[in-house]
Amino acid sequence: MKLTDGEKIIIELLADIHKKLGIDDSKANFIMESIYTGNLWSIKQNLDGLLGINEKSREVVDETYNILDMWRFIESSFGSLSKSEKERVRNATDSTEDPEFKGFDGNNDDHFGVAIHMIQQMGLYQEFVNRDLNSHRRVLDGYRRKLRIFKNFGPGELTSDMLIQILKAKEYS
Repeated sequence: MKLTDGEKIIIELLADIHKKLGIDDSKANFIMESIYTGNLWSIKQNLDGLLGINEKSREVVDETYNILDMWRFIESSFGSLSKSEKERVRNATDSTEDPEFKGFDGNNDDHFGVAIHMIQQMGLYQEFVNRDLNSHRRVLDGYRRKLRIFKNFGPGELTSDMLIQILKAKEYS
């Protein structure tokens, strides 16, 4: 970690404000001690949860929105079908279950953390709130295949034929 002289001055001023306000802050004391002794490496090591995090790209965020929107439409549209149409979709897609968003791979997809943040912190996509959103397998390529087909359809409820086309896109590679 490297700090400019200006950054060091700003940090010291903020630490002084803490002292003046009577805030007992061991983190501020630790940071100042690390700066004064030339041990800046220890700041990064001690604050790894803050400094080691990379911001998610706009592409990942937008793609996550698109995938969650798609699954919202899939589940909602399927739920609106008649019993016989639901059975037709299940039969055509070789499925015994209703289509349901299974999340992202928590170990390999940045989309997982973005989706969790959107759902739990931002309050979006509340229909997915009580689900385990870690698919524990790679699903992103399959979602992308489904999304390409989904984008061909205009806004509004999906028909059983549209659902069949989307759901037939191989999910797992």
